[in-house]
Amino acid sequence: MMETTFDVYNGDDSAWLYRGWVMTGIDPVAGGINNWHNPWGLSGIPSRRGQLATWGWAGSLHPGGSNALYGDGSVRFLKETTSKVVLYKLNFMADGGIVSADSY
Repeated sequence: MMETTFDVYNGDDSAWLYRGWVMTGIDPVAGGINNWHNPWGLSGIPSRRGQLATWGWAGSLHPGGSNALYGDGSVRFLKETTSKVVLYKLNFMADGGIVSADSY
């Protein structure tokens, strides 16, 4: 489970509960962490901090990353620079794989 923001480009989001058809869960692999929306997609145009591009993306207003709740009940801060490979591996349950804490 990961944090998300309420402000999303294509509508309001719910940060904690399933409440409707667009609440599909958080997929940090799809958009990374803190991938803010740039309304014109142009380089040189600052993104609107706090507004994610779409539902289901991970993000928070914490500088540099977002908190994630692990299956063992621990909460860890994941940097927005965490590679998508590491985020992908963290999404597997009971696969026997090991993801080093040094990886993120």
